[in-house]
Amino acid sequence: MPALPDRKIVPAQSAAAGRVVAETAWPFRLRVAILTGFVGLAAADTATAFNLRSDPPANRLTINLLLGESPRSFIDPVPRSWNEAAIQALLHWNEVGIGAPRDLAFFSWLGGVGQVGPAIPSASPCSFDGVSAVVFASSYCGTPFGEAVALTISRSVQSAGVFRVVETEVIFNSGLEWDVYSGTILESGKLDLRRVALHEFGHAAGLRHPDDIGQSVAAIMNSRVSGIDTAQADDIDGAHAIAWSALPTQALFASLLPISRSVTVGTPATVFATVINGGSDVAVDCGVSLASAIPASLTYQTTDRSTNQLTGTPNTPVDLAAGESQSFVLSVLPGAAFPATAVRFAFECANNAPATVIDGVNTLLMSASTAAVPDVIALAATVSGDGIANVPGAAGTGAFAVASANVGSGGDISVSADTGDATLPLSITVCRTNPDSTCIQQPGASVSAPVSSGDTPTFAVFVGGTGTAVPFDPARYRVFVRFRDASGAVRGATSVAVRTL
Repeated sequence: MPALPDRKIVPAQSAAAGRVVAETAWPFRLRVAILTGFVGLAAADTATAFNLRSDPPANRLTINLLLGESPRSFIDPVPRSWNEAAIQALLHWNEVGIGAPRDLAFFSWLGGVGQVGPAIPSASPCSFDGVSAVVFASSYCGTPFGEAVALTISRSVQSAGVFRVVETEVIFNSGLEWDVYSGTILESGKLDLRRVALHEFGHAAGLRHPDDIGQSVAAIMNSRVSGIDTAQADDIDGAHAIAWSALPTQALFASLLPISRSVTVGTPATVFATVINGGSDVAVDCGVSLASAIPASLTYQTTDRSTNQLTGTPNTPVDLAAGESQSFVLSVLPGAAFPATAVRFAFECANNAPATVIDGVNTLLMSASTAAVPDVIALAATVSGDGIANVPGAAGTGAFAVASANVGSGGDISVSADTGDATLPLSITVCRTNPDSTCIQQPGASVSAPVSSGDTPTFAVFVGGTGTAVPFDPARYRVFVRFRDASGAVRGATSVAVRTL
């Protein structure tokens, strides 16, 4: 029985395609490719080649399993449900590894043992909804299966002229008789769901049928069902050749303002964040999550960076083109009291590692109290305007200004500056300033003053060299300005990088 050719649908020019793009907020051209799964029975041959998709994955894939329970026991007693049989296939590919270096966690799943979350019952394989659904159905969204026993539908988006797969659906033909077993195909014609799933998930990772391009090879990815029930050498070579890597493909950077908040339980601490894609390719599905164990929940939403007005919808990842930045507002809602904690966030995209955590740049020193306390929003301004305090020469003195606003209750506040965990050859003093930026008193190691709710005191920080130059390392060498209340708790903070010119 001849294999069905791949059928490609390019709906970007149609009205329907325009609706798909608009409804899913994808700012790229959409392409949908339908790959036939196994279509018949054949013996395996031997050869030396594999066949890769032209549009590799844009990200790791989370598979939403909706196959459900089996109405009977399987021939193979190990899986107890259709979902579990599919999970065995996903685990098999993870053991093989996708890309080079090998990504041993390319697939994760919703629904079943080892899941990263519960299944989403409303997900549809017929729509571009951001969920990779796996289902039984009697047709492909109204289109007959024909000879195919299963279909894989890959949805790609285009950026910089390159298509990459971002969502994949798998539909098993419910009109056929399925079971789970190993080895030779049964004469009864019963199909083994696990080996078919292994084949379809190979498509999802980026493999095609080697026999469609004239190759004669022993492979689970051939277009016909055979006695092969595991990935073969050719399949493994192909998997490792897929243009996907678990290592960072981008240089992702993130920063926060302000870097300190002190709120009451039940009151959200809001801050602004900026994420920058410093890489050369699109960063896909970029979002924010809490990376510290605090009794609080996080909501994030995109903003217009020129106005700080909200855009998009809450907790919705976005794509970032090469060199593009996106601003967010983060809202951390505490459900219980906790002391001042350097809260970390995971600023990450699906196809790269999270942005490096830098204390004082993208961490939030946050506390939650049962009673109102001072909550000082502090921002620093350097002479150069780039967030760097420049010390002119190894024995020179530089300076920067700090503006603040107390949005909490009033109290006595002490302001001081330090270099954090780094020991630097610097002498740092602080003074409170008038509106014309002149010091009210002689600069000292700290300055104290009562600060009422709504007050907006300003300060100057002087950074003097002590004879040894400070190299430029903005992630490690910084000056931190801290606002402490009468109990010594930090109620506000800001920081700048420091170096010797």
